[in-house]
Amino acid sequence: MPGEVVADRADGEPAALVAYAVARRMIGQPLVAKDVYAPPVILIGIGLHSLLDLRPTALDVTWLAVTALIGVAFGAPRAATTQVFPRTACSGSATPGGRWSCGP
Repeated sequence: MPGEVVADRADGEPAALVAYAVARRMIGQPLVAKDVYAPPVILIGIGLHSLLDLRPTALDVTWLAVTALIGVAFGAPRAATTQVFPRTACSGSATPGGRWSCGP
């Protein structure tokens, strides 16, 4: 029908990527650089691709700019205060069940 909006198949993919990343952190898998940087880049790419088909209004552009600035305002201090420590023999290690253990 003319004017009908049809959902794209890719609508659920960003949510699935986020759920996958969160699930991996919750089960105790260590951080890997490609897992830290790749998902945000992929999600930004998906978001920008979805914006190509739209004709945004001034309000849409303003909302996008404000929310991006808020994200940077909260993300920058968090990134600046994050500390990464080297793993020692007793700093804990993730077991397959997601539990942390130290010692024998």
